[in-house]
Amino acid sequence: MAKLQIKRAIRGAAKRSLQSLIDVLSDPAGVLDESGKLLIGVEEGSQRHPIVVDGVEVGTVIGGGGSAALAGIVQQLYERERDKRSLATETLSRYKELTLLYEMSEKLSKVLDPAEVATMVVGEAKRFLNAASATILVRDPNREVLEVIASVGPEFVDVDVLPLESGLTGRVFASGRAELVDDVEDTDAYVRLDSPTRSLICAPLRSGERVFGILRISDTTTGAWDSSALKLVTSLAGSAAAAIRNAMLHRDRLRQQALRGRLERWVSPWLAEAALAGRDRVDQAVVLFCDLGAIPERLSEDLPPHAVLELLDQVMTCALDELLQHDATVSTPHGEMILGLFVHEDGFDASAQSAAVAARGLASRLQNTSAGDAISVPGIGMATITVDPSDRERFRAGVNAAAALQAASGSGVYVDAPIEAAVREIVNVAAIGEMDLPTGPSQVYEVRA
Repeated sequence: MAKLQIKRAIRGAAKRSLQSLIDVLSDPAGVLDESGKLLIGVEEGSQRHPIVVDGVEVGTVIGGGGSAALAGIVQQLYERERDKRSLATETLSRYKELTLLYEMSEKLSKVLDPAEVATMVVGEAKRFLNAASATILVRDPNREVLEVIASVGPEFVDVDVLPLESGLTGRVFASGRAELVDDVEDTDAYVRLDSPTRSLICAPLRSGERVFGILRISDTTTGAWDSSALKLVTSLAGSAAAAIRNAMLHRDRLRQQALRGRLERWVSPWLAEAALAGRDRVDQAVVLFCDLGAIPERLSEDLPPHAVLELLDQVMTCALDELLQHDATVSTPHGEMILGLFVHEDGFDASAQSAAVAARGLASRLQNTSAGDAISVPGIGMATITVDPSDRERFRAGVNAAAALQAASGSGVYVDAPIEAAVREIVNVAAIGEMDLPTGPSQVYEVRA
């Protein structure tokens, strides 16, 4: 705010009152501005009384007897005008801030993309505070860093992340309390970037009591802002945090719905729920392997190609339908190769029993399709498998074990020892012998009709 000129304090009614007072003084007197220009009265007398406000000389009263009292009155008029001006400026500033926050909230309520929300906030913050740069950083859940999701200005042009404990930004993130620094050169909590920064405001973005990001405003001059700017940035951060969290929740909900839709096409309902809930590990499950790729070789050579394709499509549809009816997680990694993963919420025994029933049903349905007379039903292999995203080798070994059992089964259904123990009471099984499977040596059994 520009300095108030003393002539602004002695105009109108105030000026007329001062003139009346000067007229009744015993000696001539006058009021001069800071440059020595006469504003009222006459420039006569030996006494000079500087008018000092807040340590700054804003004018002078000159005269004889009574001029000291006149100087006191002029100073009071100046201070009153200064206070009125300060109040008006503060009121206008508050009005602008409230208008900004209201308009920002209205705009943000219509935006459901986190990056777009952040971009809108930093743009408005930079414009309103006349800042050099404005940035929103959010904690990366997978790394100990704050990631830039929106920035305007030169400060973060070539910087994508800051360490979680980096300087003032990291300190505000850890404490959850907004801070204003008039000159970063005076603090050891500043981490220098390529862009020259002197004034800095950092305010936390909160979700409840948890801080998840920072709104950072910077300028290249010292003392660019006062405490009112800090309050405004804190309020902006509150509005931004709520909007960003809502947008993130909306985005995650859409992603989850899309994921659920994809999962439910091929995955058992319980495994879909486990995946969506973030469960990483299911100790043991059953993998079923059935390779339909040999069927074309077994079809009559007299069939035209389109008839072969129709029969293959019928067989594949039949196989997938049977496995999905028994809540299998199904994958077709290579053409006619089918993998069915059985994971039951009641544990491994329930998984093995579902797999055994599905295998017998699959063999029966393949034989009873319209292609059944033209094909020999392929064998089925089932092996115990560990479902653990951190140990893919064990998972791959389980799949290979099921493939080995199918290769040995001819047109039967072969299972390993753990599966046989789980299903012996519900299906007829017969010992075949021991095999050296990729998961280790195991007694092998055939599930019979």
